[in-house]
Amino acid sequence: MTKTAITSLQIRQLELRVHLGWPDIERQHEQTVLLDADIFFPAPPKACTTDHLDDTLCYSALINALREYLQTRKFHLIEHLTHEIYQLIRSHLPVKSHLTVRVTKHPEIQGLTGGIQFSYSDD
Repeated sequence: MTKTAITSLQIRQLELRVHLGWPDIERQHEQTVLLDADIFFPAPPKACTTDHLDDTLCYSALINALREYLQTRKFHLIEHLTHEIYQLIRSHLPVKSHLTVRVTKHPEIQGLTGGIQFSYSDD
């Protein structure tokens, strides 16, 4: 019996500039949020054996698509922002991939040193 390798790609603490916040004044200026994404592939990408970029998910192209999408949008809530990022990443993945997206923001709340994080994930 041959086992299939479990392969994944993680994006860690990608800084994204977004217009985010409930009050209008908070959305007037961009703020930095951090994106973490965990992508688990249903089968190892062909690039594992071919060493060709066309045989895998190009994380640089994905990040550029995210930045382009976010630069023209405004979000009231971190929940909605996270869902939109999830949907965009999901659209670039092979069917049956598993995806978890986490977005962290650092609001100016006294004593809050680690920020606020919201996660959106497949079942």
